[in-house]
Amino acid sequence: MNRCITAAFAALVLIGCTTAYQPSGATGGFSEVKLSETSYQVRFRGNGYTGPGQVQQFMLRRAAELALENGYRYFTTDVPQNLDRRDMWMQYSERGVTVRFSQQATAETADAVTVIESTNQAANGRLSDKAAAELARLKAQ
Repeated sequence: MNRCITAAFAALVLIGCTTAYQPSGATGGFSEVKLSETSYQVRFRGNGYTGPGQVQQFMLRRAAELALENGYRYFTTDVPQNLDRRDMWMQYSERGVTVRFSQQATAETADAVTVIESTNQAANGRLSDKAAAELARLKAQ
């Protein structure tokens, strides 16, 4: 009986928190589908306690992280898709976007380094090893 109560309490604590910058799981997170060598479809789903602004921020962070992982500094996105949904208990924010990588900075591109730096605190510094290595290399130039 104590195990059931402990498990139920742990589940409530996890559900009561905003979604962290993490791969998609029970409390939300990012996911992606590779479309080509230079493009991905990226999504970030929050839980009922994660606002649309944070969902948007983490979706762009994942786009920047993928750009770095693939050896690119710049990327463009299409207009984010609002994929919000509601169940009987609450509203869930979700955004999706198609990301295209670029080696050249233009008026339309975002700088992956700038996006990572501006979202670092909110994401508690979480970044893949490959993206972190590329970030360090670019900052050393």
